[in-house]
Amino acid sequence: MERKIFGDQDFTPQLSPVAVVSEQVVALVHGVIRNQGEVANLKLMAVEQAFRRRGMATHLLDLFEKRAAVAGATRVQIRFGAPSYLMPGLDPGYTAALTLLLRRGYQTDQESICNMDVDLQEERLNTHADEERLRKVGYDVRRAVHADIEETTDLAYRLGGDAWRGEVAQAFDFTPSRLHVATSRQGIVAFAVQDVVGPGLFGPTGTDPVHRRLGIGTVLLKRCLMDVLVQGRTQAEICAVGPIPFYAHAVGAKVGRMFWTLEKAL
Repeated sequence: MERKIFGDQDFTPQLSPVAVVSEQVVALVHGVIRNQGEVANLKLMAVEQAFRRRGMATHLLDLFEKRAAVAGATRVQIRFGAPSYLMPGLDPGYTAALTLLLRRGYQTDQESICNMDVDLQEERLNTHADEERLRKVGYDVRRAVHADIEETTDLAYRLGGDAWRGEVAQAFDFTPSRLHVATSRQGIVAFAVQDVVGPGLFGPTGTDPVHRRLGIGTVLLKRCLMDVLVQGRTQAEICAVGPIPFYAHAVGAKVGRMFWTLEKAL
């Protein structure tokens, strides 16, 4: 949380108001404006259980929206907000937050973004045979080192824009890096990231279109999930899934949490 809030490149205290009781923070709202643009990303709202239903969240949200408008924002979004987002949207099962936001004029199309859960099993994540197969046809798979940052972030930008580029760059903040890559004679052709969105969370991942359908993505996925298993976790989460059948087949992933995006004009 410290990295996600205070380590955000666009963090500013004005957009992170808090409520304090007896010198303890009991409620907060946190968001940012990316690239001095017109969109404010609301990343987090939280109120201590004992202090709920006192209007604290409403008051802090008022402050956030007013300050965002003064800073030049014309709307607030609750969605990815990469590179340091916390969730891809709001879990509609969080009824109290959803009700508060809808009453305040936030709108949603109710289209769901899906995360998938993976029970980690070492035998399922073994990639030795597949890595040898790829090696025979000209590909090496390995953990990225810092010298790879420029080439990998360039590939991430080509495949997923600024959001992916920023998240891939953050993978190098860890030691060892939370990034696995596949290389060929052309250089780095695929990547997969772990733990950047949050502990035990997988993504983003991408493969140059020329090098797809060889199983490279599956190997990178399994290597990342093995990192999670080595950390002592028994479950991982795949963020903002596109191809549900791929992840279900590759590692037995199951549909888990759903998220809605919301927006409000200021």
